[in-house]
Amino acid sequence: FTLHPGGTSNCAVAGGRSRIHTTFADGVEMVEEYTADSRPQILGKTPPMPIFLCRESTEVWEWRVRNLPYPKDTYLITIDESSQELIIRTTNKKYFKRFRIPAMARANLPLDRSALSHSHSNNTLVIQVSFASIVMRRGLVALVILDTISMHADGVKKAALEALSSRVLDGRGLRIGICTTEWNKEIIDALRDGAIRTLTAAGVATDDIIVFKAPGAYELPFTASRLILSENVDAVICVGCLIKGETMHFEYICEAVTQGIMKLNLDTGVPVMFGVLAVLNEKQARARAGLEEGGHNHGVEWAQTAIEMAQLRARTAKKSAAKCPYHVIPACPFVWTTALAVLGYGLHLVVCRKHN
Repeated sequence: FTLHPGGTSNCAVAGGRSRIHTTFADGVEMVEEYTADSRPQILGKTPPMPIFLCRESTEVWEWRVRNLPYPKDTYLITIDESSQELIIRTTNKKYFKRFRIPAMARANLPLDRSALSHSHSNNTLVIQVSFASIVMRRGLVALVILDTISMHADGVKKAALEALSSRVLDGRGLRIGICTTEWNKEIIDALRDGAIRTLTAAGVATDDIIVFKAPGAYELPFTASRLILSENVDAVICVGCLIKGETMHFEYICEAVTQGIMKLNLDTGVPVMFGVLAVLNEKQARARAGLEEGGHNHGVEWAQTAIEMAQLRARTAKKSAAKCPYHVIPACPFVWTTALAVLGYGLHLVVCRKHN
C-alpha cells in the first residue's frame, strides 16, 4: 500500500524486534515490524471500521472508539432518558452507536449528563463517565456499584465513603454508648475517637457519650447489655478488632460476637452497632481505622448509623404508642379474655365440687 506524507511514527523495541506504528492525517494507521537484521517481517494496515473498546480506572468508565478521523465537534454524545443508554453519533452521519452501562443499570442509577465528557485525538474518540461524582450524589444506593468493579473498587469505595461521611445529621438530645475492647489499642482508640468526633459534630453532648471498656471482642455483648441497663442510652456502638491468626479462634469469636450483638438489638429494643473489624492482617485494620495513607476511619460511619438508628427508634416508639391502644397491659383485650377464661374455669371447678 502507499504511504501518505505527514504521518507520525512511534517505535518500540523488545525481544530483538522493532515495531513502528505510524498514524497518517487521513486516519490510516500502519504497523511495520522488523527483526534484528532490519529485514521487514510484518506489514499491516488497520481495518477501516471503528474499533470500540472499554476500560475502567479508579475514577471513570472510559470507552475508546478508534479509527474515527473526524474533528471533535463532529461528535454528539447524548443520553437516552427512557432506555438509559449512551448514544454516539456524528453530524456527518458516518457513525452511530448506542450502549448501556451494566453497573449503572444493576444499581438502578440514572445517567447524569454532568458526569459525561468526551475528547478526540489521534483518530480516537474517548468518552468518559465519572462514576465517582455519581456516587457522591447518590450516596448509599450507589454502594452496590462496588461489587461490579473488582479491579478498581478502591477509587469508587473511597468516593462512596466520602459521600457517606459528608452526611449532615442532628444528634442533639441523644445519649449514645460506646463499648471498646482493650486489644489492638492504637486501632481501637482511633476508631473510638472518630466516632466521638462525629457524634459531637452532630450535636451530641459530651456528657451524653458514655464509654465502657471490655477486655476483648467476646465480652462486647455482655458489656453492651450492662451499658444499656445502667445508662438509659438511645444507641450503642460496639468497637473491636479481630485479626485472623493460624487457628479457628478467629472464626469462633466472630460468629459469637455477631450473634451476641444481633441478639441485643432484638431483645433490648436499643440499636447496637456492629463496629467490630474482622480483618486478615494488621495493615487492613489500620487502613480501616484511618491510620494508613489512603485509609478511612469507619468509626465515622458507625457513629452516623447510631444517630440514624436512635432517631428511627424514637420515631417508631411514638407511632406505636399513638396507634396501638394496647401498649398498656391492663388495657389489652387478650389479657382480659385470658383472665375471664381462667376465672370461669375456676368457678366451674367450685360448682363441680359442691355437687360432688
